[in-house]
Amino acid sequence: MSGVFKARILKKASLAGEIFHLVMEIDSPLGSAPGQFIRLSLPGVLDPFLPRPFLVFKEMGTLVEIVFYPRGKFTRILSEVEEGMFLQLQGPLGKPFVLPDAKSYLLVGGGTGGVFFSRYLETLKSKRHLFLLGSRSLSTNWFPLVFPQKETFLVTEDGSSGIKGTVIDPLPQLIDDFTPDLIIASGPISLLKKVKSVSEIRGVPLYLVLEEIMGCGVGVCLSCAISLKGERGLKRVRLCREGLVWNASEVILPES
Repeated sequence: MSGVFKARILKKASLAGEIFHLVMEIDSPLGSAPGQFIRLSLPGVLDPFLPRPFLVFKEMGTLVEIVFYPRGKFTRILSEVEEGMFLQLQGPLGKPFVLPDAKSYLLVGGGTGGVFFSRYLETLKSKRHLFLLGSRSLSTNWFPLVFPQKETFLVTEDGSSGIKGTVIDPLPQLIDDFTPDLIIASGPISLLKKVKSVSEIRGVPLYLVLEEIMGCGVGVCLSCAISLKGERGLKRVRLCREGLVWNASEVILPES
């Protein structure tokens, strides 16, 4: 059940230059499941007016952690908060996602889209898997601190870490070499469209994590409403309510 908590900031640190890690303490366990998210607001700050959604990076006891890149007004404010300050936290929200059964997984993430995969690290230990993770540069490459090196293929656009390029560049060859039963991709819509195209050509089932397009996080603003293909034609769903992850064969991706 979702609740509203007073969250004290225990730690704010840079994971990799421009990527921030926030650790908050609340008065009772949040009880979130993988695939769920929280909403955060800063008391007294009315611009932006609505709380902002964030995937839960980690949860342990009464500690809740997020990872974010300060690209919007609220995340820029969040990057400047100090330890000891309080935020208002609402959650857990959204529909949990259970990994579909498969013998092998290729998990493709761009930027902070990789946060989604952090909650599945323990489950994946007993599965054959490979992470393909990309960032713009060394200053946004936070992946080595979280994901096991042996199961991770790193890419940066400027070549400052891993190989040079985007995750799309090595994707076809990795699919051929690794032969995954299932691909799960998380990141910007532009990236998801390209992964979908490659997966269709290679004939590998794909699930898309569409967290990036959420707005209010509670289904009011409708900014996360997308169209799905069904037996009776198209239907609209709100990602924040019905779930962030969908089979790519059902999804009509919005314009990026």
